[in-house]
Amino acid sequence: MKGVGSVFRNNMNRMKSRKNYLFSTLAMTIAAMAFAIYFTAAFDMKGSIAVVTEADEMPIGTKDFRVERLAEVPPKSQLVRGKYDAVIVDQGNGTHKIETVKGDAFKEKLQQALASPERPQSEEAKRGVGMNILGFLIMFVLLEGMLFMNLFAEDKANGTLRRVIVSPASLTSYMLAQSLFCFVILYAPTYVLLVAAQTLLGLDLGFTLLQYAWLLGLLAALATAFALFMTAWIDSLDNAMMAAASIIVLTSILSGSFYTFSHGGLMKVVVSLLPQKQFLNLVQDLEQRTATAAGSQQIGYLLVFTAILFVAGWAICRRRSKEGRY
Repeated sequence: MKGVGSVFRNNMNRMKSRKNYLFSTLAMTIAAMAFAIYFTAAFDMKGSIAVVTEADEMPIGTKDFRVERLAEVPPKSQLVRGKYDAVIVDQGNGTHKIETVKGDAFKEKLQQALASPERPQSEEAKRGVGMNILGFLIMFVLLEGMLFMNLFAEDKANGTLRRVIVSPASLTSYMLAQSLFCFVILYAPTYVLLVAAQTLLGLDLGFTLLQYAWLLGLLAALATAFALFMTAWIDSLDNAMMAAASIIVLTSILSGSFYTFSHGGLMKVVVSLLPQKQFLNLVQDLEQRTATAAGSQQIGYLLVFTAILFVAGWAICRRRSKEGRY
């Protein structure tokens, strides 16, 4: 444990000359919280529906939706960007084609509105501020993990790792220290900001501080494990950052971190296996107070996934150090 403390303190001293990293992460966290609170209010607005029809009367009521008549079908990119929640194409003879990325539940709601335009629609479950905050934070925290794990990548490149593991500090102690440092520097500033937002500014963040404590802990642990694996697997720091950023952004978007997408077939199965999706499902169940045994399964899945990444990263580093690559 003495070696763990030495490496940890050394990393803290190195970070003193890289304060811009800390300022960047704090800025990203503040931005994520601000966007989440803003979009939570925006999501409470009526759904925006584009209607392509030549009829004089709109086929759907305007009490429950903001309806805009269009001459032609808009590009699907406008659905993805959120300009429209759905597009309804009047095919004549009372038939309509509905295109949306908001899922089957929203599509069914539109079908009911088309069948009975005079009947008020029931309220559907909306993403709350807590889920939006954590959803926005997923991608940022995972990216920040790569940012702070670059100390490990630098040690590999400049030979520091080789000198450390031949000293009394073992490879295990060194890897544990790097992981602990990354976790703490990800977790502590983010949690302090959440505490300040709720206690000092009086903002409603959706969850209690205790709930945020363990949810953020799961997310920070996943980010640390992923960063360790990527930096151990890919020797070049630039290549590791590029590959990790691409994976994080793509999988976070597909998981619905910012906006809920509807997937079908094989894609639905693939997305369900992503740790971000499991985390969001856990948060949603907690927010809607419907947590059951599935919540325990999601926590177990995240812990096992994180452990696999940790072990894989440590094993890669150990094998390559024995081969003399470090």
